[in-house]
Amino acid sequence: MGTTRKAQAAMEYLMTYGWAIIIIIIVAAALYYLNVFSPPTTQVASGFTGFTVPTGGWSLSSGGQLTVLLRNAVGSRITVTAMSATISGTTASLTPAPANMTVNNQTTFRTGAADFSSRTAGSAYSGTVTVTYTNTDTGLTFTSTGSLSGAVS
Repeated sequence: MGTTRKAQAAMEYLMTYGWAIIIIIIVAAALYYLNVFSPPTTQVASGFTGFTVPTGGWSLSSGGQLTVLLRNAVGSRITVTAMSATISGTTASLTPAPANMTVNNQTTFRTGAADFSSRTAGSAYSGTVTVTYTNTDTGLTFTSTGSLSGAVS
């Protein structure tokens, strides 16, 4: 009779803690899938229509200047008439605008030296960039908005 009770206690122990371990593994897998464990300093550019921003083609300095390298992927000649960025609720214009860009041409745009205030090097940031451009072949005006994130350099 004593062996049966020990076996039952051992089975109850394994079942109770076994389920707890399975739940912990499922939660950890879900968090991994949602990129919770990824460092926030990974550079990501997304959402731009008609433009590409090459990997590593943008930076935010610790002094607060944003630099963005933009490539014309519209398929025709364009003129960038305005470009602005918003980071942490602060909006700033990027120059040079207007800028004429041929197909696949790349142009570097910059904000003022301290438009986004001083930031700690290595800290994460994310923001949106809005580009207003005119297709010089058709005369139509378009707006493209995308997001950028990374680490302050």
